[in-house]
Amino acid sequence: MTKELLNLTTELNLFSIGSNLKDIREHKNISQRELADITGISVRTIRYYETLDAMPSVINAYKLAICLDVSLEELFMPSSSVPLT
Repeated sequence: MTKELLNLTTELNLFSIGSNLKDIREHKNISQRELADITGISVRTIRYYETLDAMPSVINAYKLAICLDVSLEELFMPSSSVPLT
């Protein structure tokens, strides 16, 4: 994979997870504090994920997916593809 493609893929995934995480969390009426309490991930870190300042580790992405009852794919796919059911 070329460096440019790798950078594009990383940016796309970072954008997707940030907006998806916030959209899914708000759709399920879960606050950042509640999500933090359930997952053990700090509110600050969740805020970083949602504002695109950080990418979750595999373990944290898994915790978020479990808590929000979505697949890992739903967290990382482009926002327009995420079903909010």
